[in-house]
Amino acid sequence: MRFDPRQAKLPGVEERLSTLLERIERGRREADRWPIGAATRDEIEDVLAEGYIVALTCESTSRRLDERLSSLVEALEDEDAAREARRLALQKRTLDSRVSDLRARLADLRDRLRVGTPPPHGHGG
Repeated sequence: MRFDPRQAKLPGVEERLSTLLERIERGRREADRWPIGAATRDEIEDVLAEGYIVALTCESTSRRLDERLSSLVEALEDEDAAREARRLALQKRTLDSRVSDLRARLADLRDRLRVGTPPPHGHGG
């Protein structure tokens, strides 16, 4: 039995992640311009905060999917339960992969922000 890739999507999550990833990419480009201005730094910090909230929310969703999968294990001989388990497993794998990618991009953006921010006045650098 083959699965349609659309079954891996969680409603609303893909769109939110896509928009956030676009904002992260814009932030990465802006962070490469030195020095980073205050408005750009504020925007990047907002993107980072939102990104970590989305990552935590997705991780919570992944845990709920895992719990649901565990509850289906006893009924896998039932065709509908097995189908549901495969769908949930695909969603969980996809979500976990997207969150891993998101966290890597957030770490990169955070590092770029750190490097692109000049030291406070009066400090050597």
